[in-house]
Parts: sequence; structure tokens; C-alpha cells
Amino acid sequence: MAMTLITTNTSSNAATSAFTSSIDSTYKLYIFKFIDVNPETDDVHFQFQASTDGGSSYGLTITSTMFYAEHGESDSPAGGFTYHTGGDLAQSTSDQQLARNCGEVRMNHLQELCGCLTRPTLPM
Repeated sequence: MAMTLITTNTSSNAATSAFTSSIDSTYKLYIFKFIDVNPETDDVHFQFQASTDGGSSYGLTITSTMFYAEHGESDSPAGGFTYHTGGDLAQSTSDQQLARNCGEVRMNHLQELCGCLTRPTLPM
């Protein structure tokens, strides 16, 4: 199945970035890709929240489980896949953590993050 690019969003020196249109029931699945995210401030969390009204309000109820993966360039940390209880949400309207402690410079290497978030279109 071919993918259709709906929009792109490039941010620079911004604390937030929003996709507020073209997300509806047209497709069964939406994929949000974030590439080379490098926060302006060290040791911050990369987070997500949704809106049902085009961005006028946020704070949808989320129930989630959070895992993270890491691997250092020098094999320290050696890497792994870890369950992070502090990132879980249970019927919460808080922002969902997608990555934690982003933007730190360690061993003269800048930490950047990449990943994707999928959103299935569910019947209401």
C-alpha cells in the first residue's frame, strides 16, 4: 500500500509544533514521523497531545504504556529496550511522553531523536 504525504512541518527554535488539519477519517491509519529532533533546552521530554477540534483545545484522555530504546555511540549505555512506568498514563489528560531527557550533550555528542507515532482511525 502506498503512503500519501499530507503535510510537513519544519520547526526551528520552537517549543511546540502542531498539525491541526487534514487528520480525519479519510485514511485508516496516520503516521507522524519526527526526524532529527534537537531541543533548544537540555534534559526535556518530547511529548504529544491530541485535539478533536482542529487545535482549539487539547487534553484528550489518554491511556498508554511507555517503552524506550537507547544505544550509545560508544556502547555506553550498551542499549536496550526498557519499560518506563513513569511514562504511563491511565485515563489522563496530560501530555504523553514520547522521549525523555532529550537534547543533552554527552561525551561531545549531541543527542537527537527520531521516531514515528501512529494513529489509527477508530469508529466513534
